[in-house]
Amino acid sequence: MTTFTKGRRVERHTSQNSLEKIRNTTISNIHQFSQSKIDLDSRIKNLENEWDIERYLETNASVIAFIGPILGAFV
Repeated sequence: MTTFTKGRRVERHTSQNSLEKIRNTTISNIHQFSQSKIDLDSRIKNLENEWDIERYLETNASVIAFIGPILGAFV
């Protein structure tokens, strides 16, 4: 059994070109948001809204996956 360093699995299975793009985007974002606290606060609020929407959608999917077989048993 192969053991990987925690947190490095994605890097091991991602092309160097993609990793470089991710690094460059991350560095660019850090520079951009370090210039203005207002931009950073706005971005954090946007991310929180995205996460809330994602959690809502995941919950709905779970409920549908759970109810589907139950309803199927009675039809």
